[in-house]
Amino acid sequence: DTTLMDLIQAGLVQPPFEVERDYKGIHLTAVIRQDGRIDWGGQVFDSLSTAGGMARKSVIGSPDDRPCPPTNGWQFWRYRDADSGDLCKIDSIRRRYVATRR
Repeated sequence: DTTLMDLIQAGLVQPPFEVERDYKGIHLTAVIRQDGRIDWGGQVFDSLSTAGGMARKSVIGSPDDRPCPPTNGWQFWRYRDADSGDLCKIDSIRRRYVATRR
């Protein structure tokens, strides 16, 4: 499985790399660190999905049986494309990386 460290080592993500998301009217931002971990809300997480889940929890709370809502971080977080200025899913960088490995 592709990791953030794979994308960092390939030069596709250059930390500190800001990711963001407007979620239910709240603007959320996180930063991908050089070590491949994610800073969000004053905490450091090992995955985009955990950081995304905790970010969503800050807005909507969490299910009774989980510490945070299940979240696919690759789909949840967006980055601003340097060329177009558009917000794009971080998953688009992962897909580009995987395509070059085939």
